[in-house]
Amino acid sequence: PVVKVAPEELPRAANIHYLGQQQYADLPAFLAGWDVALLPFARNDSTKYISPTKTLEYMAAGKPIVSTPIADVADPYGTIVGLAGTPDQFVAACERALAESAGERAERLKAYRDVLSRTSWDSTAAAMAEALDRVAANGTRGADAAGAAPHRVVVIGAGPTGLSAAYHLGGDALLLEANDRVGGWCRSIVDNGFTFDFAGHIMFSNDPYVHEMYRMLLGDNVHWQDREAWIYSKNVYTRYPFQGSLYGLPAEVIKECILGAIEARFGTTAKKSEPKPAALASNGNGHVNGNGHAAANGLTNRLPLNGNGHARASCVGGPGADPKDAAVSDCCGDGVAESTVPLAAANGSNGVTKSDEPRNFEEFIYKVWGAGIAKHFAVPYNQKIWAVPLSDMETSWLGGRVPMPDLGEMIEGALSPTPRPMGPNARFGYPLRGGFQALMDGFLPHLGDRLRLNTRVRSVSPSRKVVVTTDGEEVPYEQLVSTMPLPVLIRCMGDEVPDEVKRAAEGLRFTSVRCVNIGVGREKLTEKHWIYYPEDTVFHRVFVQGNASPHCNPPGGFGITCEITYGPLKPLPCDGDALVQRCVDECVKVGLFDAADPVLAANQVDMPYAYVVYDHARPGNVATIRQWLAARGIRLAGRYSEWEYYNSDHAFLAGKKVADAVRAALAGRGAVATI
Repeated sequence: PVVKVAPEELPRAANIHYLGQQQYADLPAFLAGWDVALLPFARNDSTKYISPTKTLEYMAAGKPIVSTPIADVADPYGTIVGLAGTPDQFVAACERALAESAGERAERLKAYRDVLSRTSWDSTAAAMAEALDRVAANGTRGADAAGAAPHRVVVIGAGPTGLSAAYHLGGDALLLEANDRVGGWCRSIVDNGFTFDFAGHIMFSNDPYVHEMYRMLLGDNVHWQDREAWIYSKNVYTRYPFQGSLYGLPAEVIKECILGAIEARFGTTAKKSEPKPAALASNGNGHVNGNGHAAANGLTNRLPLNGNGHARASCVGGPGADPKDAAVSDCCGDGVAESTVPLAAANGSNGVTKSDEPRNFEEFIYKVWGAGIAKHFAVPYNQKIWAVPLSDMETSWLGGRVPMPDLGEMIEGALSPTPRPMGPNARFGYPLRGGFQALMDGFLPHLGDRLRLNTRVRSVSPSRKVVVTTDGEEVPYEQLVSTMPLPVLIRCMGDEVPDEVKRAAEGLRFTSVRCVNIGVGREKLTEKHWIYYPEDTVFHRVFVQGNASPHCNPPGGFGITCEITYGPLKPLPCDGDALVQRCVDECVKVGLFDAADPVLAANQVDMPYAYVVYDHARPGNVATIRQWLAARGIRLAGRYSEWEYYNSDHAFLAGKKVADAVRAALAGRGAVATI
């Protein structure tokens, strides 16, 4: 059937046949001959709120599905249905579906069965009957429940930020969570005795209040240890960060890295045929253009065109750390560490003038670390972790800081092994038992019946101050705190959102992460905690879950997590069992374990909206959305709602901060407003 599309606008070709309206009873016969089931819905006003039953029917038939990203397909089924917004993407999604392996097909069908087991007309009718009975018993009109007293505060999302917000708000807050457990991307799973997190998380903070929360949430259920972060490249291990621990790499690699860092600081070391001393001295510091970054030094022409970066090589310590501490701390074990060396003053006293500050992340790598480090670590590693060109990314996510490498420490780290990091910034904590989930579950005794699990938000009406759940219940609020991803929140508001704000939300970019968890039948595979892989493995990093706590492993076993980023420009190379097998094979290839070691557990965790991409359009897009939401009294908190980078400790503080702001607003308003 063709609905709300003019017949003359339909594509015409010799291999396209329009059969017209058919009997529903004939659907299985048609499906039997299909290789891929399509949902080519136009994206317009008429498809904003449809919930196509064909999605479930196609699942029941076991067919791979490709759909345009309409909300009621993308939101509930986006991880198991191919989504494509352009013709090229649609073709690519169909080709991937046609090429799926037997293992991928089995994984897809398993996911289909899980969805179908929880979905039927009978269960839908039963839920509707229950809702009607509840409404009748309460003497209200259900969705129009006029006069229903609003909750003082509704918090959407029970990740670390939402949990912290609800805890600090006390009895004023109702916390809504779509899943059956709290924690968001800080949850854990148990498989055959192995505990795995949704990507590797740790406890690290320089804020005393966060440590108070750690003690409150975990008590003595915590394990503190010194971190061991390493890089595997050129078939050798070197300590993290790369630039401070070059010892053991091939001599030519060391030479290129040190020479590149010197050139980035002082200009090219190549012999010039006609030096111009007067010109060199005229800027007051003896460097061409202040630091030798003019095109004449050849660096500009060496910039790659298609990198996708992450400032692994650019960061040192946490707040309060010694600026000379070369031992970088990845505070949450999930992708970014902050730098703490202040940005150079405008007079260029450390070699970077105001006019020479990097215009994008691509320039940052070359200008700060030089061509050698860019070539051997920063660019290839960052190409694996992001799904956009480095030149598309601005640098505010580095905290407004451009740390210059300490050349003396670089040389020292090239001549002898770097010692094990010591001191408070080298230590991290992790729950002794229960995985990182234990830290999240520590909030539960403090929330009581103010937490509602399995409550997915379907829509939000700022004008009516109502949150509508997927079962049709309306939850009125006086103050709303959202921790859900900003693009999802805007989609939930539908037609109440002006086009300018919708366009801003659609322009927000992110990278997703697939974690392949592997439980190996051998103890003590390594003493390391994180291993970074800048070369040709499918994973960019391995979090050594088995060393986070001895209780993460069953007797005789050891767990690791392979982290793989993906996005529209960088799809997963394979999926299902094929992706697991690839990770196993590559772990054997890099020497993490042997081919003869048994694999006792293997599973995957998918994390859409894992990393916020700081592209050049982000500041304007976020400002447009925030301004519109703020005018309607909706508060944003946390990584995905503020569209900022946060570690779990920052998330705790973000929850407290928004709770303080809400309490101040409630105190200033006095009596609870009516709707």
